[in-house]
Amino acid sequence: MQSPWVAETRWPSPSPARPFPVDPAPRTLLLLTLGAGIALDIGVRGGVHNVIIVVGVVCVVVVLVTNRRVERAAARRLALMALVPAAFLALRTSPWLAVSNLAATAVLLGLAVSFSRSGSVGDTTPVAIVRRAGAAVGRAPRGPVLLRHALPRHGQGLARHGGRIGRAVLTAVPILAIVIALLASADPVFKGMVVPHAHPAALVGHLALITIFVVCTLGTAAAALGDARPEARPGRFGTLEIVVMLTLAVAVLTLFAVAQLVALSGAGHRLIVEAGMTPAEYARRGFFQLCWATGTLVAFLAIVRGLAAPGVFDRAAVRVLSGVVPLLAIGLVVVSVRRMALYDAAFGMTMLRLWVVGVAVWMGLLLAMFVARNVGIGGSRSWLLAAAGSTALVLIMVANVANPEAFVVHHNVARAEGGRAFDPGYLVELSDDAFPAVVGAMEHSRSHGVRAALRQAFSCGSPSTGVAALNLAANRADTARRGLCSSPRP
Repeated sequence: MQSPWVAETRWPSPSPARPFPVDPAPRTLLLLTLGAGIALDIGVRGGVHNVIIVVGVVCVVVVLVTNRRVERAAARRLALMALVPAAFLALRTSPWLAVSNLAATAVLLGLAVSFSRSGSVGDTTPVAIVRRAGAAVGRAPRGPVLLRHALPRHGQGLARHGGRIGRAVLTAVPILAIVIALLASADPVFKGMVVPHAHPAALVGHLALITIFVVCTLGTAAAALGDARPEARPGRFGTLEIVVMLTLAVAVLTLFAVAQLVALSGAGHRLIVEAGMTPAEYARRGFFQLCWATGTLVAFLAIVRGLAAPGVFDRAAVRVLSGVVPLLAIGLVVVSVRRMALYDAAFGMTMLRLWVVGVAVWMGLLLAMFVARNVGIGGSRSWLLAAAGSTALVLIMVANVANPEAFVVHHNVARAEGGRAFDPGYLVELSDDAFPAVVGAMEHSRSHGVRAALRQAFSCGSPSTGVAALNLAANRADTARRGLCSSPRP
């Protein structure tokens, strides 16, 4: 008779992989990949936040959603959703938003490729996604092979016509080269149009970068055309092992909660003083460490779930403990956000602090999802990963719309107007997203000291040029900069 503390483990038989198909439209694929490579090369050289980068991402998305390279409608919707965070690259200039938007775009495209022909993002696990992503990466090197059918089928005809074209080129080019040289010598305008100004090293760099982006786009198309259908192996830890792991986590979190209560007592005050801190310093320190601890607990919960054998989380003791651990961990999020609020009250807000607060809020929501999932809400579906990813995407989109750098400016200016410490140098060093707010505070703040400090720290600089100017926030900042710098300073 099997012990109730040990669950039976059975290994599923792997599903056969589909054969690697031929691309349905190789010539169209060639044009789209060239367009993506050229656009991304131009855009990257002007910074990652401009319209040209968006055009390159659009080309990649078109590669995936056309000609059924991504077969399933749900996966095609994921690829199209990647255009939303990508579009904000042409609207915002904050590096924090740029990294977040690029990450969201890459994750959505990766999910579209990994689930292009089977499976559901709404019912999956981290292990399954890693296996699917690994299989997709394994298919990617076959990308250039997709273009073999873009060439004419009749090799003899190609060789015959190629020879005739070559003879014509070799005959005409030397003569026309002399004509071009004479015309360039006679007309400087014509010379400026036909004589290249690019240095050889720059030209080689462009060609290398275009080639890299083209190969990556082809690899993305090849990854979407296959399907390994990987099966995640179930865990082997029984009820006893899982109960022990969760009990230890409950003990650690309970001890931390007790420490917070002790800190409010006279004994806690004495311990704080012996540690060389004042109560105010204790109350506002440790925010980042608490966030890392919360993130580690999130990973711990995911690992426990992955190690558990089938049926273990159906037992009452495991359900209770697996609900208590994330519930207690939410207390870490509350304490960390409270400490950041006290830290902000003393020193002000920065983008790093604001971003970590956003991550802490997301982890708090994720822990609440862990509670719901572990107590049995959602049945047998593995919906947690999709819900966590959707929540992260929503938070990034809210940040794009809210303009966090402008919020930091308004927040710190309001603190300074109330007589608190102020760092104008940090505000004027923020990106163009913050510049109109800085100019507004410089002209309309009700504190003369704030206006004077911002004007002293501000420098006109130079407007955005080239590809970097193809951004809405950059254009608005340039307009505000011209208006401010054209008027004499008081």
